Amino acid sequence: MSNEYRKDAGAWSARQQALGTAVADLSDWQDVALSVAATASAITPRNAIIGGALLALAMGSGLAFWLVRDTRSAINTAVEATRRMAGHDLSQPVETNRRDEIGGLLLALETMLLNPERANSLPLGAYEKRQFPNYCPRPLRT
Repeated sequence: MSNEYRKDAGAWSARQQALGTAVADLSDWQDVALSVAATASAITPRNAIIGGALLALAMGSGLAFWLVRDTRSAINTAVEATRRMAGHDLSQPVETNRRDEIGGLLLALETMLLNPERANSLPLGAYEKRQFPNYCPRPLRT
């Protein structure tokens, strides 16, 4: 009987080695699959961050372009009105609907255009105080 076991023992040993090799290959395959899944899950947040950064850059550029264009347009309006007034052309009104500092400048130009003698008689800062309650004609000392 011992010969039978030896024959079977050799066969069992070969099967055991084959099974061990199969388990090792399966373990390697699982490690590779987990590594691929981890890489794929890391790519998604990275792409989201890159996309968000590009979107923020595009929106910031658009906002900056709009601000520059808006301010430039208002300043060009003031410059054109001042040039017309300097050339003694008082026939065209200075129109604005802005409620900021440039709008205040354009309203002051309109006041000068409509009432040149009244604009000269106003005390310093009187017009601005009526239009802009927080106006200070001189710099504050700190």
